[in-house]
Order: sequence, then C-alpha cells, then structure tokens
Amino acid sequence: MRLSEVLKNTDIECYSEIEIKGISLNSKDIKSDYIFFAIKGRESDGNLFIDEAIRNGAKVIITEEEISRKDAIVLRTKDILKTLSVSSKNFYSNPSEKLNLIGITGTKGKTTTSFIIEKILNYNGIKTGVIGTINYRSSKRIISEAENTTPLACKLNMLLDEIIKDGDEAAVMEVSSHSLKLKRVEDIQFNSAVFTNLQSDHMDFHKTMEDYSRSKLILFELLNKSDKKNKTAILNEDDPFSTEIKKVLSKEIKILTYSIEKNSDIKAKNIELNPWGSTFYIEYEGEKYEFKTELIGKHNIYNILAALAVGICRKIDFQKLSEAILEIKTVPGRVEKIESEEGFFAYIDYAHTEKSLIEVLKTLNSIPHSKIITVFGCGGDRDRTKRPLMGKAASSLSDFVVITNDNPRTEDPLEIIREIEKGIKDLGKTNYSVIPDRKEAINYAVNMAQKNDIILIAGKGHENYQIIGKEKFVFSDKETVIEAINSKKKKEKK
Repeated sequence: MRLSEVLKNTDIECYSEIEIKGISLNSKDIKSDYIFFAIKGRESDGNLFIDEAIRNGAKVIITEEEISRKDAIVLRTKDILKTLSVSSKNFYSNPSEKLNLIGITGTKGKTTTSFIIEKILNYNGIKTGVIGTINYRSSKRIISEAENTTPLACKLNMLLDEIIKDGDEAAVMEVSSHSLKLKRVEDIQFNSAVFTNLQSDHMDFHKTMEDYSRSKLILFELLNKSDKKNKTAILNEDDPFSTEIKKVLSKEIKILTYSIEKNSDIKAKNIELNPWGSTFYIEYEGEKYEFKTELIGKHNIYNILAALAVGICRKIDFQKLSEAILEIKTVPGRVEKIESEEGFFAYIDYAHTEKSLIEVLKTLNSIPHSKIITVFGCGGDRDRTKRPLMGKAASSLSDFVVITNDNPRTEDPLEIIREIEKGIKDLGKTNYSVIPDRKEAINYAVNMAQKNDIILIAGKGHENYQIIGKEKFVFSDKETVIEAINSKKKKEKK
C-alpha cells in the first residue's frame, strides 16, 4: 500500500507514493519497506530503537519527537497512538467493518463469556474467531498465542484480517481497560458491546477506580461512533456500573440487559448449583426456557446470560442456544477440574483479585468436600493493595493455604509473599505454609490431599509460562498438577 494511503485521515500530511509492506512498533519485527512507530511507553522508548529499525529495513519512522534522519523518512505526529490506530486500520483495509464484531469488557468473565459466545455462534453455523487472553484464533486454527488480552492496533487489525481470510463472518474480542485507554481499539467498528462487571483491578496502571471505570466506558462510546447498523449494548443489570454505561449510550443503541437478582430483559431463575454443573431457566419476553450447563458456579450463570444475549441478537432459536450451552464441558484455566484416582479434585483457575478468589472459593465450598487446600501467589509489578486482601480471603475460605510465586517479574518474590502473609497474620490465622517455588508448592498440596479434598491452584489459569525477573519460563499449572498426581500415584503403588 502507498504511504499516502496508509496515513490517510491521520494528522500527518503525506503525499509520498512509496510502497509500504508492513507496520510495527517492535524494531526486531521490522522488515524491508516497513513503517516503524517509535512509541514512548512506560517502560521503554521506541525512539531509542530507531537505528535498529532502520538497519532491519524500516523506510519510514513515525514519532512524536523532533528527529532528523538522512537514511529514512521521519514523520512527526502529535498523537502516535491515534496515528498507529488509523494507519493500522488503513493498511489492513478496515477489517472490523467486514465482520460482525462483539467486544466484551469488564473486570471478570471476559474470557469465559467470549468462549461461550464462540461456541454458540459456531454451533449455529456462524463461523467465529476470538481475540482474547488465551490465544488469538479463527474457527479453523490458532493464529498465535496471546501477547496481550487485546493486542496493539497493528497486530489487532492483522488478526481481524486473518480471521476474515479464514472465512469467518464474526469475531469476539476481549477488550481490556489498557487497550481502551491506550487507543488500541480506537478505530474498530463494533456491532455489539458486552459489559460483565466492574471491580477493583489494574490499579498499578490506572491508579484510581475513576480512571479504571472511565476506561471501560470508552468501549460504549466507540459503539456509539461505529458505522454498523442494529448496534446492541449488553449489560449486567445486577452491576451498578450499568447505570453509568446507559448514560453514555446514544439513542440508536439497543440495550439488552441480563440479571439474576434484578428485573431485566433476560433473567435467570430457579438456579440450582451442583458439583457437576448447574440447572436454571431463562425468562425472556414472557417465555421460560430450561438450561443445563456443566460449568460450575453462579459467576458462570452470569457469563452464560451475557453470551445468550448475543445469541438472541443473532435471532438464534432457544433450543439451539440450550444445545450449544450443554456442549461446553470446560473453559481452559477457568475452574478447570482435574480428577485423581484417589478421589480428590484439583481446580485450575485464573482468579487473581480478592473478589475473584472469594468467588471461586465460595463456589468450591458449595461442593461436598473434606477440606480445601489453596495454592496461590500474586503477580509482581502489579497492584500491591490486593495482596493482603487475597491472603485474608484464601485463609478464611480454605482449610489450608500454600503461598507461592505467581509471576514475580522484577519484584522480590519473598517481599510479595510477605505482603500476602500479612493479610493472614492480621486475622490471627496459622493455616498456611510458604513455598516460593510454584512447582514445589503444587506438589506439596497434592501430597497433602486425601479423598474428597479439593485443591485450588489460583492466579495463572491457562498461562503456560512464569515470568521471573525479565525472563519467561515454560510453566503450566495444569501440567504440573497432573504430573504431581501421577507421581503420587506411583509412590503409593510401590
């Protein structure tokens, strides 16, 4: 594509006809005839990597700084994130315009809700891709592993383009508060926007709940601006923040609400929660429809309701919706059950906030059991305020807690553990051990477990890595617990 076409509708006046073959803000990914966006972020400054980008073939440099080069075209912009967003949309020929695109935002439930929506749509013949926390995929293949919940604008538009090339007509996107604030989805055309819930999270980035909640509202403002027809906002009526969302929505947006407690358009009633799943019925437009699911816990009822609303928007028959929900056996890393031959169960879950940990532990406490053993840690370089709160939650709702490492990143792992431990000590409890090595901690819990016990391994869920310092090591909670269970079985047979 010509450079002038890539930069159309940005604040850069450019009439150059040179050909551009790609866009990147990572100097290592730059190839011949690429544009390099030199973005100054919180941790690194892309302007320091201009030399490397040019060596790798960058023909154009876009920056907010005053820089002069003889070996490349340097163009200055006042808002590099906005320019990246528009340029990415242009370069990939506005792919979001060609898809039925569903964006999901909220503190919890985005991944599970996107998974359920994907299953509902694919089950009913609507080929659907997903961009989210687990990976980026079309209905045919995994395109790549996930680097961010919502990738940067150039990667995001490339993924949407790949989903279209694979023949999909719809896509579901988890839309994080980071991506909304950093303009990664600024020029994306949404058909529907889903709100799950709002709780305190990512305070290391947002600093205040006001900034965090304000970022969530951006998705619904983008829905207002979208050129799509028949746009819908799907809102959790039981969450007070839905009231704030309604205030920013334009009159052309159809609002579809869901709930368990308050009156709403789609309401779940007669809920029965069981160790093997849940049963309930949906009340919609005066009619009642029965549902069964193998997903456990009240939180999953909310996720199912949000996903059903998307199905209703697509006018899918309730019988087909019910069949699709029953097809879903588990969601990777979300209360994912692993059975042992000795009669105890391990659950892998992504819970990494106080409220999400409380929720999953309450769910597991509702299942008949002897004792609950919880293994968890907290991520480094992230919100520190939640650490003692998570310690209190774990020790209050578990019989025993093993405090370990999560992704300590560049923080001292032992200091993170001390902050978690403080919350337990404040309660005067002693029902815990500290085992910094996560593999050892999981092994310890498995060896402690007896028949009818439950082990919860929280914090990392589907992740297949652990970040220590600035290095990323291969590590999977699921594989580690399976290995530990098999090792215990072999020992007991000897």
